[in-house]
Amino acid sequence: MDIGKSIRIALAERNERQTWLAKQMGCSRGYVNRLSNGGVVPGGKTIETIADIFGMSVSEFIALGEG
Repeated sequence: MDIGKSIRIALAERNERQTWLAKQMGCSRGYVNRLSNGGVVPGGKTIETIADIFGMSVSEFIALGEG
């Protein structure tokens, strides 16, 4: 499970940047950067939140990073 890859793909598909995701999540861009680069392993609730922001189920979001 590569959540960082899932984030990078989801952002690219929406043509958005880490700053946008950080604003949606209510966190810093630095935190999103660490998530995207594997520096932080998010908990289940964070993964759910990110999937919701992208309008996906958790399984759809995770699957992005497995391809």
